[in-house]
Amino acid sequence: MKMRKMFSLILALALATNLSAPAFAVENTTDNISSIELPSGHVVFTSAGDPDARVYFVDPALMKDNGIQPLGEQHEVYDHSYYVYSHKTMTADNVGPRENDRFLISVARGATKKLTSTVSVSGTVGIEVNVGIDIEEVIKIGVTGNASGTKTFTWGRETTYSGPDAPYNSRSYYAAINYDIYTCYVTRYDVYTIYNGSSPTLNTVEYKVGLIAVEDVKVPRPAEYSIDSIQ
Repeated sequence: MKMRKMFSLILALALATNLSAPAFAVENTTDNISSIELPSGHVVFTSAGDPDARVYFVDPALMKDNGIQPLGEQHEVYDHSYYVYSHKTMTADNVGPRENDRFLISVARGATKKLTSTVSVSGTVGIEVNVGIDIEEVIKIGVTGNASGTKTFTWGRETTYSGPDAPYNSRSYYAAINYDIYTCYVTRYDVYTIYNGSSPTLNTVEYKVGLIAVEDVKVPRPAEYSIDSIQ
């Protein structure tokens, strides 16, 4: 059987992240994006309201020549596979290294101040093990909602900062990125087309191959700290 051409697509969602601290917010990096080409050659599409992030691919090991089958004899022919991002569980928090430090504001003792402008810092998901680009891409999209695996956190002007206690007379605040460690779970499905003899039908069947656990995924989180000094 000749291999049928299949377009590899990724369906992505910007998964909402709820942060309780009022000092910053997550920037929605997928608004108004129609498509982005990834390093693998896949194309990312965003779809508001869809809970899954998926990457479709063809597994050469499952492709085979089925030969000519008698008319009326139905059988399954492999078509494609896909990974679906399932969920993540935290295994460690604030593991570092802290990076991308940005100065926010300095406040004198006894005073309070607010930022005069917003400050943003970004961090990128890191996958410590070699899992293949298909799984890596679906994890990045599933965790952050975008193909680059980058999360941006913004410190807004509504937050009030206070000066230090004695003996210090100045306190400087900084924004940064830290990292939590997660195990991310991805489900694989294999899809087969139902053939009638040598002719494909419009019917398909898919099999859930299993849940894949990817450990030691570093996910960026916002960090804020202060340094007291005597000026």
